[in-house]
Amino acid sequence: MELRGCSLGYDLREETVAVAGIDVQVKPGELVVLLGKFGSGKSTALHGVLGEVALSEGSLGMSGAAAFCSQQPWIFNDTLRGNILFGQPFEEEWYCSVLQACSLAADLKQLPQGDRTEIGERGVTLSGGQKQRVALARAVYRNTPLVLLDDVFSALDAHTARRVLHALLAPGGLLRQKAVLLASHSAACAELADKVILLGCL
Repeated sequence: MELRGCSLGYDLREETVAVAGIDVQVKPGELVVLLGKFGSGKSTALHGVLGEVALSEGSLGMSGAAAFCSQQPWIFNDTLRGNILFGQPFEEEWYCSVLQACSLAADLKQLPQGDRTEIGERGVTLSGGQKQRVALARAVYRNTPLVLLDDVFSALDAHTARRVLHALLAPGGLLRQKAVLLASHSAACAELADKVILLGCL
C-alpha cells in the first residue's frame, strides 16, 4: 500500500484539504504508525486509503483486501461471535487465537452464554473497552493482507492496551506478517513501529 504526495479532503468542491502532501508506504510485515494530535489528519489518511475521502492530488496504490477498525467501534445486534465473524466462515483455531490476542477470552467467562450471548444493538451490554476489542477482533479475524487501525487502543485501559498491542503487533504477533497502518496520538504505540510518520505538530 502506498500514498505518494497525496492531498485529501472531504469536499473538494469547497477546495478544503484535510491533509496535504502525505507520503506513506506500508509493506507486508511492516507496522507504520501515523502519529499526531486530534485533527492532524490521521483518520483522513486512513479513509483515503479506503477510498472514502477525495484525492485532489498524488497517487494511491493498493493491492488485495483491507480490514479496517475505527476509533468508534461499530457493533450490531447479534451474538458476540456473529459480530466477530461478520459473515466469514468459522475457523476455530484462528478464532480462538484472535479472541486471546484481543483479550476477549476472559470476558467470555463473564457472559451468560459465552460468545453465543446476544450483545444487543450498538453493544449496549458491553463496556466501551469491550466494544472496541470486539470490533478489533472482527478486523483481525478477516485475515487480510492490509490492516488499518484508527486509534483503536485509546478506549482501552493502559494495561489492556499494552497487552493487546503486543499480542497483535510485537514480533510473533497475529498481525506481524501483515501490512499494518496504525493511526494514534500516543507515542507508546510507536515503540514497535518499523516507521513513524508525524502529522501536524505534537
